[in-house]
Parts: sequence; structure tokens; C-alpha cells
Amino acid sequence: MKIIITESQYNLLFENKGVDTAQTLIDMAVDDYLESCGKMKAFTNIQLALYKGLKNGTVKLEVTKVSEFKGNGEGNEKNFRIHLNLYVNQEWMLEYSDYESFTHTLTFKINNILGILKYFCYIDNIKMIDNNKDNLMEEQPSYIQETFRRDRFDSEYADEYPKYKDMLITAIKIEITASGETEDSISLGNSNGKVFVRYRKPSRTLYYDYNWGEDIEKLIPSHIYTRHFKYALDEYFKSLFPDVVIKNVTGAHIG
Repeated sequence: MKIIITESQYNLLFENKGVDTAQTLIDMAVDDYLESCGKMKAFTNIQLALYKGLKNGTVKLEVTKVSEFKGNGEGNEKNFRIHLNLYVNQEWMLEYSDYESFTHTLTFKINNILGILKYFCYIDNIKMIDNNKDNLMEEQPSYIQETFRRDRFDSEYADEYPKYKDMLITAIKIEITASGETEDSISLGNSNGKVFVRYRKPSRTLYYDYNWGEDIEKLIPSHIYTRHFKYALDEYFKSLFPDVVIKNVTGAHIG
């Protein structure tokens, strides 16, 4: 799956070098990785273990920090290392030292999303998930339980959202007449098979189709769409699937 981001998303991901931004990039890369693996006909043991674990949520990647270093090219341009903890569910994976191919794949996919080589992935630690519980061991950070919410860039508009919520959700619902669910995703669309919204269970990311989003933007003032559309979509989707946890809402070319 080729994930294409808007200019504003690009600027946010490229300019903000924080852990949250890097985690968003990793989650998007994992979605792309899972789709690529789904088309493979042969796996090594580690590829199969990572694919199955990331798909069902029993293997997880956590960004711990982002560090800066200078490249070797002209101008000594700045590059960034994404430092990761890999949480696994099988003991033999703890002792499997050669994750180099996997980290190279993540690096490629992240930079393919951004369209420029700037980020490099490193797995610093491999930790065990408690298989006897429905969650991770105590050292696993709380980010996995976090849900989608406004960030600091548009928090100032939160108070006006209730005024426009009904209008936004009505616009969202106009063309949605069908839904479907698979082992790793939930889709919303129309009766002709067109998909407008797709939720990826492994990364807990809600994707909306760019073209569909542009059609909705024609129905409401642009500034209202820009400030509140993602939050209205998040609320509407959770009204249909209340048990779903959404960590991120972002646009993509679906289909």
C-alpha cells in the first residue's frame, strides 16, 4: 500500500522531531509492512513471527526517543534516528539478534512516506510481553492505551467543536451505506463497493480516503473542515464500533 500524505501532514511529520511524531510514522510503516507481507508467498521464521504478532497486536513497537545526527553527504544535512523498543510474545524472539532486515524495511517505508531519506530506525531493546495477561508487562509504557485526541496545534479550537459536530457528522454519513470487517480491518463505504474509511486494527489507525474527504470539504466551510473533520470522523466511527480504540486519524488513498 502506498500511503500518501497531505502537505500539512508532511510539514508536521517532517518538522516535529518528537516521539509522538515518530510513533505516528512507525504505525503507518507497520500498516504498510503488513500489507506487503500479505502478498508474500514465502517467509523466514522471523518474518512470519513479526507479521503474525504485529497483525494481532501481540508484537508491538514503541518509540523511546528521536536523536539527531549529521549525514555524510553535501552540507552535512541533519538526519534522525528513531530508537525503538520491540515487544515480542515468544521467548525465542528475545534471542534473535538479526532484526536488521526488519529495521531496514521500516526505514525504507517511513522515508517512502515522506519522500526523502531522513529517518533511520534502530531497535535498542527487545522485551517480553506477558502472555498470561491481556496487556503488556508493567514496563510497557502507557502510549499503547492512548486514544486519538486534539494535539497542541489546534487545541484552541476544541471549544467550538460542539457547534459544528452535527453538521460534520451529517456530511460524513451522507454516502456511507455499507460496512465490512475482516480479521485486521473495518471498512465503511457505499453499496457499490467504494471504501471511504478503513480502520486498521494492528495500528489502531483510522484512514479516510482523500477524494472522499475533499467531497465533504465542499459541503462545509473549509476552516471548519480543517479544524474539526478528523475529530467528527473519530466520534462517528466510535458510535458505530464503541469497543474500538483509535490512536490516530489520517488521510490516505484507499482502494
